[in-house]
Amino acid sequence: MNQGRAIEVARRNGIGIICIRAHAAGALTEKLDRDVAPDSDVARDFARSQRFGHLKEGACASLSQAALRFCLDNPHIATVVPGVKNVAELEESAACSGLGSDPEAPLLCCR
Repeated sequence: MNQGRAIEVARRNGIGIICIRAHAAGALTEKLDRDVAPDSDVARDFARSQRFGHLKEGACASLSQAALRFCLDNPHIATVVPGVKNVAELEESAACSGLGSDPEAPLLCCR
């Protein structure tokens, strides 16, 4: 299945979505927390994610928070399970739950 259409297909079929990869294996974070080969998928996705820096101009202080807010604000995603590796990441994830939401943001990202 085309993963870019998964949310829409699930919505049409009355299936809930549990988002477990909101950070795209670390690509939607401020910096990679591990060494990766320059030609790897993770390195490529991380480089591409930098064009989303404008999402930090609103309530979100980081791309990580913007990724989680996307899931929390999207009415077609039932819940999100953020992956965290340390207390700082847990605190950053928890802090974004109280941030203001932009009801248009999930729709803009999915078009």
